[in-house]
Amino acid sequence: MKKILMAEFLEYNSNFKVGNHHYAKQFALNEYEVLWLSPVYNHLYYFKDKNLYKQRRSLHNNSLMKIDDNIYGYSPFSPILYGKMPILDSKLANKLSIKLTSPNLYSVLSKNKFGDVDILWLTNPKYYYLIDKIKYKKLFYRCADDISAFKESCKTITYFEEEIIKKADRVFVTAHSLIEKKKYLRDDLIYLPNGVELDNFIRDKYILPEEYKNNDRKKCIYVGAIDHWFDVKLIKNCAEKLKNIDFYLIGPVRTGLSILESNKNVHITF
Repeated sequence: MKKILMAEFLEYNSNFKVGNHHYAKQFALNEYEVLWLSPVYNHLYYFKDKNLYKQRRSLHNNSLMKIDDNIYGYSPFSPILYGKMPILDSKLANKLSIKLTSPNLYSVLSKNKFGDVDILWLTNPKYYYLIDKIKYKKLFYRCADDISAFKESCKTITYFEEEIIKKADRVFVTAHSLIEKKKYLRDDLIYLPNGVELDNFIRDKYILPEEYKNNDRKKCIYVGAIDHWFDVKLIKNCAEKLKNIDFYLIGPVRTGLSILESNKNVHITF
């Protein structure tokens, strides 16, 4: 069976199901063994996000954890984390965070027969150093977002992304704006936008959530992250001008929404 190692930002069982989750599933359905590599963590994560810490710790074993058909998960532990802090936001810190993993990440991959793969698929540039340590037939990079625009991103992560883009066999980007921003690095970027699985929407029977029942009003629904990039003022303006429409915001909230509290036609679900 062919093998693919996918180095990611999120867990496979994350509440967010983004493009790579669907690609992993498709690879698994097409006779690939998939290793979903979660980000490096250590005990400091317990104080940042207890649930995330517990999830990553559950994936930290000498053997890989089977998390779906033909899909395995692993999360490396390291005493040093590469992050947006003085000293830790450096190329050296990133290299050490991988090198000092316990047990050693490369040894775990080799032991579990993922040290030599058909495809090394990088989404998380923090895993740049896998390129020199893992044997692979093809290197793919999927540029799903402008990571430099995220406030939690390390300043030096742009260096790793640029190096990966230069070295990859194929680079996929999800937006034309990303092509414009990255085309100075190479001229063969592949536009591969996000899509939809129609089976999630076209069904023989639809089950309405309780809050939608007995409600014939028009609905505008947003599902996804509600973070600093989310235009809260736009939602408020729309809600005030379109009082005949109910606005539903569904997803983890990581930014202030207090200005929407007075809008009775705005409903927020965590």
